[in-house]
Amino acid sequence: MGKSFVTILLTIVVFALAASCSGKDTDAASAAVGYYEALIDSDYVAYTDGMAGKAQLPSEYREQFVKLTEFFVAKMDKEHGGLCGVELKKSIENDGGDMANVFLELSFRDSTKEEVLVPMVLSDGQWLMK
Repeated sequence: MGKSFVTILLTIVVFALAASCSGKDTDAASAAVGYYEALIDSDYVAYTDGMAGKAQLPSEYREQFVKLTEFFVAKMDKEHGGLCGVELKKSIENDGGDMANVFLELSFRDSTKEEVLVPMVLSDGQWLMK
């Protein structure tokens, strides 16, 4: 019975450590994936809202960022038939827990793939693209 108890206790400790180490990191990765999924769904406002510093922008500038996002997607459509998938490859959080580098693999309709780095910053409890 002693060995079973120790085994269960060690299992619980390992899972607790794994969960504590991946908490914010997973949030940054999920946010980055979500912003690129917004591009796939043509939700340019959601993608733009995921940019750091947007709160300080006048509404005219924010609208220009939305338009630039539309042009960016149109370029991907022209060059690769459009973005059709996004997959998390890796996420690395800094020691302070307020910045992360998220590596995504973008899939296009012409079957090409591209790996991109999305720098993320934690701002007021929300992960945003830097």
